[in-house]
Amino acid sequence: MKNILLVMLASLGLGICCGVQAAERILLSNQGGNSCTGNYLDITAKAKPITVNALGLSLSPGTHRLRIFTKQGSYLGSELRSESWRKVSDFSIQSQGFDKFTRLDLSDFIVDSFETTGLMVVSSNTLFYSNSEDSEAYLENSDLAVYANDAVCGEPFSGSIPNRVLNGVVFYNEGFCFPLIVPNRQPSTDGNAKHLVAPICL
Repeated sequence: MKNILLVMLASLGLGICCGVQAAERILLSNQGGNSCTGNYLDITAKAKPITVNALGLSLSPGTHRLRIFTKQGSYLGSELRSESWRKVSDFSIQSQGFDKFTRLDLSDFIVDSFETTGLMVVSSNTLFYSNSEDSEAYLENSDLAVYANDAVCGEPFSGSIPNRVLNGVVFYNEGFCFPLIVPNRQPSTDGNAKHLVAPICL
């Protein structure tokens, strides 16, 4: 679809150059202070649906096997109920190490307006989080709200620890944006050709 759109723009004499990734994000916490193997979080869309693209996680150095589970509705009350969850990802990733968030690309999923999707992230290694007295468990902006206040310690569905806030970032509504160069049909005062530049995101 993106390639077709680019060809159409070129056929109209519109130039594009130098694409950049554009994304919205919400930072949960980066306080550290505690760790085990995973966290739960709820993502709730506000007036408009959102597309969740990736998580940034605080991971110990080394290779991590990461498993991602999702469910419709809040994770609260379903922490140990495997039948409520669907595993959507299971792969290995190299951590960026201490004091950096490691990006974990997800299979993009949509959270509809005023709906909640629960996530569980479990690592084979150490994942860092904070105690709730040191970090806010509930954060929101104009697009979404995130609640992350329970941890996984061990294998999925083996137990949960309350009052543990995920250290990480939620990336959403990403797109690939270009400056669109459009010939200006208006005559210039100095005799030089002029162009208009407007952003377009795919």
